Amino acid sequence: MTKLRLGGWSGSDRGLPWAGFLLAFGVLLLVKLGAGFNGLYGQDPFEYLRYSERLGAFLRTGIHPGDYNWPVLYPLLGAVFGLLAGSESLALQLISMLAFAGVVGIGFAWLIHQGHKKHLVFYFLLCLTSAYFFRIGLTVMSESLCMAWICLCYYGLLRQEKGGGGHWLAVAALGGAAAVMTRYGAGVIILPGAARGVWFAVKNRQWAGMALALVMGILPFIPHYLIRAADSGDFLGHPWFQTWSPLNAFSSSFSTPEGNAQYLLPNILYAISNWVHPGFLPPGVLMLAFVRKNLLIPSQNKLLLAAILAYALFLMGIPYQNNRFLLLTLPLVFWFLMPAADNLFVFLQGKWKFLPQLLLILMFLLGIGLNVRALWPLKVRSALEKEIYQCLEALPRHKIYAFDVDVALKGYHCRHNLVNLYEIRLDTAEKGEWVLFNAPLLEKQWTGYNPMLNWEWLNENFTLVPVQEFSDGWTLYELN
Repeated sequence: MTKLRLGGWSGSDRGLPWAGFLLAFGVLLLVKLGAGFNGLYGQDPFEYLRYSERLGAFLRTGIHPGDYNWPVLYPLLGAVFGLLAGSESLALQLISMLAFAGVVGIGFAWLIHQGHKKHLVFYFLLCLTSAYFFRIGLTVMSESLCMAWICLCYYGLLRQEKGGGGHWLAVAALGGAAAVMTRYGAGVIILPGAARGVWFAVKNRQWAGMALALVMGILPFIPHYLIRAADSGDFLGHPWFQTWSPLNAFSSSFSTPEGNAQYLLPNILYAISNWVHPGFLPPGVLMLAFVRKNLLIPSQNKLLLAAILAYALFLMGIPYQNNRFLLLTLPLVFWFLMPAADNLFVFLQGKWKFLPQLLLILMFLLGIGLNVRALWPLKVRSALEKEIYQCLEALPRHKIYAFDVDVALKGYHCRHNLVNLYEIRLDTAEKGEWVLFNAPLLEKQWTGYNPMLNWEWLNENFTLVPVQEFSDGWTLYELN
């Protein structure tokens, strides 16, 4: 008797996405516990934590959390789950871990529906050996959650096209809107999918699905509007949109409010580097060598390519580079290249029947090394911030001028009076006050900007006496 298939699934397939989800989350949990990493390092994670704590206080007391420069969905979810977990920082990290696992699980579902079930192990290894992707799944950052929403959006569009009904457009709308309310730049990725989904719904008269999609698409915007009612449209004035220029595609050095930056590649190459950089896609060059015309046979692959290229064009025009930005389309790149994986494994099987298994083993071993290399700087930075915080807590309360690490110290609720050297231009200070700084680390990026201008002014007007030296060149000075 032929087994009945529902929506592209056989009965035995239905548990596979959940198995991938649980296995991926389990791997992340083991690494988190083994490394003792809380997901906090640098500036951005502590800014997410700060606002999540403010939102948590808002939910408990009704005191407005104040304005916020980024989308509110990620810190809001951290605040809600923080009420259950007892800690916003733990909740935010767990959300990133669950979102990483969600990308794996949704990817499994996508591959099964596209006829690539035999490559589930390969896809799982792609996710685990993509060091930048794996790393973001352990950090208090919004990219992991945004990637999961993007995957949900494009999976919903796949199901809509494959006869799943108009309600799948509503799933796609929820995922797309939530992605934008997690990271504004995701709107560029969602736009091709939104156009395709609406066109397909109109063509097939899915009016009820379109109405439901409208409702589901509005829901993720409601917290943003309620919390930022007076400034809900400010994100349209974000520097990315204001300073975007096609001429930036050919530049590799920029001076922005983020400081001076000199990059290895011009933007036009940086924006597509997640196809070949081993930190994103270890076998990327190998897979591209097996790209054939069959990649564009499925209509959904054409849609994926449109989304990937639209976002790449957007990144080319931004006067700034960050490897985290390239992560948002990475799962779509994985999905798009699966037909190339078919060609690759057929070729390897033809050479020697054990070559495919050997490739998977090599990927696994390479992934371990890449992940250790990617995670180690974050672990070191996190340890440095804790070291400085614990030392300062043992000292008498002072006014401390600082930059860079001050965000982390505030995140740990340091009791000293911390003054950010980026936000002010000093023209007065008092003897006995302290300065926490690392000039060799900061001077290249911040020469000509407030942090270094203030550092130079302090050296011209005071003798800086070292009080305590920390790792990586950071020093606490007293003004004398």
